Amino acid sequence: MWQIEIQHPGLNKYRHIRGKNRSVVEQKAAAQQAAWDEMWRMRLEKEERTLSKQINLEEAKLRTLEAVKTIEELKNILQHTLGFDDTINWEALKSKDTFKKQKPKLPRPQEIPQAPTRNAPQYHSKLGILDKLISSRKENKIKRAQELYETDCQRWKEQKEEILRKNAESEEKYLKQLQLWQTEEQEFLAKQNETNEAIEKRKEQY
Repeated sequence: MWQIEIQHPGLNKYRHIRGKNRSVVEQKAAAQQAAWDEMWRMRLEKEERTLSKQINLEEAKLRTLEAVKTIEELKNILQHTLGFDDTINWEALKSKDTFKKQKPKLPRPQEIPQAPTRNAPQYHSKLGILDKLISSRKENKIKRAQELYETDCQRWKEQKEEILRKNAESEEKYLKQLQLWQTEEQEFLAKQNETNEAIEKRKEQY
C-alpha cells in the first residue's frame, strides 16, 4: 500500500490518501492539493473584493464630507472676504535683506623693526687702560663688537624677510577671501533681484 498525507493550513484541510498504485496515489494527492489551492484562491479574491468594497465606501463617505465642507466654505467666502482688506502688498513680498556675511578685513601688516646702526652703543667697545696698553686686547674687543654688529645685521635681514613673507601670505589670503565674499554677495543680490522681478511680473499678471 502507498499512502500520502496532504494538508492546507489556510483552509484547515487534511487528508490521508491510500492506494495500491504509487502513481495513482500521487495523482490523487496532486489533484486534491490543486482543488484546495483553487478554493483558497477564490476565498482570497472574495475577501479582497469585500475589503475593496468597504474601502471604496469609506473613501466615498470621506469625499462626500469633504465636498460638503468645501461647498459650505465656498458659500461663506464672499461674506468672509467683505470683512477684510485682501489687497496684496506686493512690496512686502519682495526681499529687501542685505548680504549678512561679514566682509573680510584687510590684515594689518607686521612692522619691520629698525635695522641695527653701526653707531649704536652696543657696537662700540669700551676700552680700559689695559686695552690701550695691550693692542691685542683692544683688537679683540673691537673685533667682537664688529662681529656682534654683523650678526645682528644678518639676524635683522632674516627677520625682515620672514615678516615680508608672512605679510605677503596674509595679503594673498585676504584677497582670496575678498574675492569669494564678492562672488557670494553678487550671487545673493542676483538671486534676490530675480525673486523680486518674478514678484513684479506676478503683480502685473494679477
